[in-house]
Amino acid sequence: MDWEAFLIGVTERENAVVENLLAGRNGSEIARMFGVDPSSIHQCKKRLAGKILDFMGLDILIEIRRSPKWRDNLNAERELLACKYDRRH
Repeated sequence: MDWEAFLIGVTERENAVVENLLAGRNGSEIARMFGVDPSSIHQCKKRLAGKILDFMGLDILIEIRRSPKWRDNLNAERELLACKYDRRH
């Protein structure tokens, strides 16, 4: 996802929430940082989810569930090695 293009269309608070989530902080930690109730951060995350859907389209939900193509090559390599091992033993 092109985060820079997406973040242009969000508020300062939403931008800060995204940055803190990417840094590994949870909603409660972010709420403490901003001095707000955790439910405010939860609502902000819900608004962000809606904006991401609008930005990326509904197909994004399908795309994020797909296994990356590079994994197909790794799985094929592992299966090949497993078959070779089985044939030898």
